Amino acid sequence: MTRTGDDLRIEGSLSIRGVTRPVVLTGTFTGFTRSAQGEQRVGFQATTRINRLDYGVAWNRAVEGGGVLLGDDVTIEIAIEAVRQP
Repeated sequence: MTRTGDDLRIEGSLSIRGVTRPVVLTGTFTGFTRSAQGEQRVGFQATTRINRLDYGVAWNRAVEGGGVLLGDDVTIEIAIEAVRQP
């Protein structure tokens, strides 16, 4: 993970249906907070886009009038909040 200011770049691997490929998520560091109980929290959110066919997810259905039901591109969005344990 690299952080420039509040911008994040996370490089890793994503496995779906037995297929593993490298992915890059880009996102934002959302900051540190402290709960009413004094717990320190940190958060970030990130997104990436994959092609589902690259992972062997090929199911689709034709729709009346032409075309197909599903597109090939899938956007993955994550939001993480972690609590520091004492």
